[in-house]
This record gives sequence, structure tokens and C-alpha cells, in this order.
Amino acid sequence: MHEWGLVAASISEVERRSGPTLIRVVTLRLGPGAADATVRTAWETLAADGPLSAAELVIVRDEHRMTCLDCGHEYPGQLPRQCPACGAADLTVDGWASAEPASPAVTGEQGARPCA
Repeated sequence: MHEWGLVAASISEVERRSGPTLIRVVTLRLGPGAADATVRTAWETLAADGPLSAAELVIVRDEHRMTCLDCGHEYPGQLPRQCPACGAADLTVDGWASAEPASPAVTGEQGARPCA
């Protein structure tokens, strides 16, 4: 259910940044832990009565950023049991794109009034 919080935070941030600009497209970068269907349902529900109600939602997927604690190899990917470079099992996840509000990218028209 963290998707609802991510979407709510993203909507608030887009509305804050856009001011009077009419937003046509919002792109959310999400990690592998977020479910597309849940994100879309949250978007449709939370944006329905606001200035982003007509905006198209585009979801872009990011992978986890992994680092091997033994050899320092950094790579994108899922949660493997071993480093693909040296075979060590001491790995850390450096980035969980879905664990914090996404940084939305927006496409809009300057000076237009938001949809009501």
C-alpha cells in the first residue's frame, strides 16, 4: 500500500511546482517494488478532483542499485544472492526507487490555468 503514499506525495509535488501551468503528462519513476495497477488506481482516485485530473500518467521503471561489499562492483538489478563480478554474498541495496516519493517530470503549457 506504499504506492498510495508515493502517488499522493507526487501529486502534491507536481501541483506545488506547476502553479498555474496546465499539466498534460506526469512521469513517475518507480522501482521494482511498486505495482503498476495499484499506482494507476491511486493516481485515478487521488487526482480525480484536482488540477491533474486530465493529466496522463506515464510510469517508468527503475531497477535497484546494488553494491558488492567485497569487491565494490555496482550494478542495477534485482536482489541476487551473489555478486555477478566476484561471487561474494555480501551485497547491499543502494537505492530503492519505490521507497520514497518519486520525482515527477511534468509536461505542460506555461501560463494556462489548471483544470478544475
